[in-house]
Amino acid sequence: MQITQLARDGHVVPGSARILGVVRTGMAVRKADPMPDVSTPDALEAALLAAEGIYIPDPEQSTAGAHFMKILGKLGIDHDDLTSRLRIDPNGEEAMVELAKGKGQGLLGCIQTTEIRFGSDVVLAGRLSGHVALATIDTAAVTTHSRHPEQAAQFISKLIGPDAAQLRMAMGFDA
Repeated sequence: MQITQLARDGHVVPGSARILGVVRTGMAVRKADPMPDVSTPDALEAALLAAEGIYIPDPEQSTAGAHFMKILGKLGIDHDDLTSRLRIDPNGEEAMVELAKGKGQGLLGCIQTTEIRFGSDVVLAGRLSGHVALATIDTAAVTTHSRHPEQAAQFISKLIGPDAAQLRMAMGFDA
């Protein structure tokens, strides 16, 4: 767990880490495009093979990008079969911007649902499921360099509290 390492390294106030929620990896499409079936690994495989472009964040720098590359192996898709259609961007936000501007049919993007929700011209087609699913736990903590650690802790308490549950769900977190 990365937050544990940050605490060990002295960057996080011990005991301040709180779980915000679970975020799943999902598939995105442009708002105006037909919604592909990505509800099962088999349906996802068919959608990927039919897509003219697939937008992902850098697999060397992002959880979703690295996971996408693993998905190809799990589905038995040869990476070379998608090379000409794979669009790798520095991060999820840029991948969604490029997906929105993309040309072609059946364009897809693969990132965490929290990033899809904030792309202005993309929508969530579905969360990954079965043996290709990925869920990560997002955590907030007070840093040791915080100028106002008590207020930071109060803010985190508000973020994880029941009054913010609907907001977290709207942002793409699981209930």
